[in-house]
Amino acid sequence: MAKELKGLLDKPKLVPIEVDGESTMAAYGEIVTVYVKSRLSIKEFFELGKAASTGDDETLFAFVQPMVVDKDGKPLFSNGDEADPKVIVEVVTKVAEYLMGVVGKQ
Repeated sequence: MAKELKGLLDKPKLVPIEVDGESTMAAYGEIVTVYVKSRLSIKEFFELGKAASTGDDETLFAFVQPMVVDKDGKPLFSNGDEADPKVIVEVVTKVAEYLMGVVGKQ
């Protein structure tokens, strides 16, 4: 007998993403860790698909930005804090790669 979807639903966990790109290493001298949710809502799933299919970096950045959180689940870029733009590109790239992998598995 097939399982009901309701029994398979779970709260997302926070997954660490290590950012070790050249710009990050130059700016901070070490690997930087950010976190992202392990699961997406249906709305987020479709928003990611739309952002990825447009090929528009601005749309993808807008989607990924609120997904980047600290170890307590609080958004990193929501209170006016900023980082080197090259580092932000590396963070967004790593998070987008992870999320696209999640979407591919769902």
